[in-house]
Amino acid sequence: MEPVCTRLTCLYDAAQLEHVITRMAQQLVPLLAGHAHVAVIGILRRGAPLADRLCAALQQHGLLSEPLRLDLAIKRYADDLTLLYPETRLTENTAHTELDLTGHALLVVDDVLYSGHSLWRALDYLLRKQPVAIYTAMLADRHVTRLPLRADVVGLHLQVAPPDIVECHVPPYEPARQIVLRQPLPGINGHVLAARGTMMRFQNREQAAQLLAAELTAWRGKHALVLAIPRGGVPMGRIVADALEAELDVVLVRKIGAPHNPEFAIGAVSESGWSQLSDDAVLAGASERYVQQEREHQLEVIRQRRAQYRLVREPISPTGRNVIVLDDGLATGATMLAALHAVRASRPQWLICAVPVASLEALAQVRRQCDEVVCLHATADFHAVGQFYLDFPQVEDSAALAALAGRPAAGE
Repeated sequence: MEPVCTRLTCLYDAAQLEHVITRMAQQLVPLLAGHAHVAVIGILRRGAPLADRLCAALQQHGLLSEPLRLDLAIKRYADDLTLLYPETRLTENTAHTELDLTGHALLVVDDVLYSGHSLWRALDYLLRKQPVAIYTAMLADRHVTRLPLRADVVGLHLQVAPPDIVECHVPPYEPARQIVLRQPLPGINGHVLAARGTMMRFQNREQAAQLLAAELTAWRGKHALVLAIPRGGVPMGRIVADALEAELDVVLVRKIGAPHNPEFAIGAVSESGWSQLSDDAVLAGASERYVQQEREHQLEVIRQRRAQYRLVREPISPTGRNVIVLDDGLATGATMLAALHAVRASRPQWLICAVPVASLEALAQVRRQCDEVVCLHATADFHAVGQFYLDFPQVEDSAALAALAGRPAAGE
C-alpha cells in the first residue's frame, strides 16, 4: 500500500535508462582496459541486476569478455549484536567468501549513492581481498554523502530537495526499470510540513503534541492506538490520543549510546531483545564488549519500566490496529527504527510514525519502515532534539506513568 503522503514522478523510464547504461559501459572501457582479470560485483539488492545489465552492455559492444560476476550483501544494521561489525559476505554462498580476488580489477555497481555507508562498507571489505584496482559505478548520485567518496562512473547526477527520495526501480524487484522521485506534499496529513528555511521551534512538548494531533485528525474516532516511546513521548502521546479518541500505550525501546557520548545513539534495542547498530558504531569506538554490556544494561532498564507500566495496565496488542508510534523527535532515528520493527512484527493494519522534528537522514530511514510519516519539521542542520524546543525538561518516570494512566502529573 502506497503512503498517502507522497507524490511519485517518473524521472527516467526504461528506454532512457538503457541509453544511460550504455553510456556508463563506454565510460568504463578505459578503466577496465588492460586488466586480465575483472570481477563485477553488484551490491544487493538492486545493484545486482544493474551489474548484470552493465555486464551485458559491455559484452554486447565487445568492450569486455565474460567477467567474474559476484554479489555483495551489505548489512546496514546488525540484528545480532554478538558481532559488532558483521562480516560482509560475497553472496549467500559461503564458498564465495573463499574466492581469491588477488590481482583482479573489481567493478562495484549500485543503484543510488546517497549517504555512502553501503559503498564505504563494500570497499572496506573488498580491499582485504587484495585486488589490483577497485572501480565504482553508480546509476544515480544524489551528491549528499558526507563521506570522502565519489563514484568513478555515474549515470545520472540528481540534485533534488533534501526531503525528496530517489528510488531506483529494477526488475525483478519492481515491474519496470525506472527512476522515480518521491516527494512529500506540504500541508497535507502525513507530510513533512517544513523542511527548509527558518528553523521551527516549539514552545514545549505540549505544543508540539497539539500540532501533531492536528495533522492526525483523519484518524479521530477510528479506534487508533497511539504507542509512545518513553519517556519524552508519553505525555505527548496522551495529548494526541485524547485528541483522536484513541487508546494510549507505550512501545519500549532503548538507544545504545556511544562510549563517550551516551546521548548519541549508535543503535537501539527493543523489548523483544531485537537490536541493531548503525554504521557510526565503529567510528564512535564502540567495542564488541561495550555494545554487549550496553545492550544488556538497556534491556534491564526496559524490564524495569515494563514492570512499572504493568501497574497501570497490561500492554495493548497492536495486531490489526491503526497504530501511531510517537516520540518527541528523531536525531539518528535508532530508537524509532527499533520501535517500528517491534510493532511491525505484531502485524498492525497501518503503521504511522509521528514526530514533531527529525533529521533528514533519520526521516529517510524511518520512511522505509512504516506506511505513513507525519513530521512537522525536517532539517539537515540537526544536532539534538532539544534545540527545537524552547522548554525541553527531562520527563520523569512519574510523569510518564501519570500520562499513561490519564491523570495529571504530580505538581500540576
